[in-house]
Amino acid sequence: MTEPGPKSEPPDCEALLACLAEEQDALGRLLFKLREQHLILTSGEHRWLEPSTSEVESAVRQLTAVGQRREAIAGRVHAAHGLPAGTTLARLAERVSDELLCQQLHQRQRSLRDVLDQVRRSSRQNRRLLATGLAATNDALAVLGAVPTYDAEGLATHSLPSTRSFDARI
Repeated sequence: MTEPGPKSEPPDCEALLACLAEEQDALGRLLFKLREQHLILTSGEHRWLEPSTSEVESAVRQLTAVGQRREAIAGRVHAAHGLPAGTTLARLAERVSDELLCQQLHQRQRSLRDVLDQVRRSSRQNRRLLATGLAATNDALAVLGAVPTYDAEGLATHSLPSTRSFDARI
């Protein structure tokens, strides 16, 4: 009588690892676009801010699509291992019988956390730069006597007083 071979993991585990790699690539692309945007913000070349923001939004959409595929695959893997939906990679790694797969899941989790932390830091830096720029713009408008208001569509409108004159000596 022969002993049964090692329990094989569901094929969706390999699909999950592939999707996690794709998600890491998408996070890397988002990080790249955020760093490009940071360079634009710090260079003062604000004319490139709109196209840069569009590229960041595109990278976020791509990441969202990959994340949805990952959730679907992870749901099948979790169910195959008797785990609830939303189980962490670490918990899944504890359940798999293949040691190599366990190591790959832990490594992917560490890699994803690292790039996600970088994305968060870069995003936070860009938001600070944008907030500083907005505050400076509002201060400049206030000096000119312009008060930004918003119309029914939420678009900003500025009105400059027509009777205001400036003394060149100031």
